[in-house]
Amino acid sequence: MDAFESRIIAVVADELGIPESEVTPASRFADDFGVDEFGIAGLALRLGDELDADVALSHEDVEAVESVGDLIDAVRRLAPQTI
Repeated sequence: MDAFESRIIAVVADELGIPESEVTPASRFADDFGVDEFGIAGLALRLGDELDADVALSHEDVEAVESVGDLIDAVRRLAPQTI
């Protein structure tokens, strides 16, 4: 896991109020954490603030994000300058 992934995982864990050790790229938002599409969109906004980047996900992007790894990939795509 690289530093960028670790940073995303730290924000996800903080936002969800769970230990970082419980969050991996394979973790599924709905199945593992009970997070819906609105929660994923909120996480993306928080990540944008944390990374000082525009990572607003479209509705289609949010629907496609099922795992933490999917979110990491989406943020890498939307804000490559932060990597």
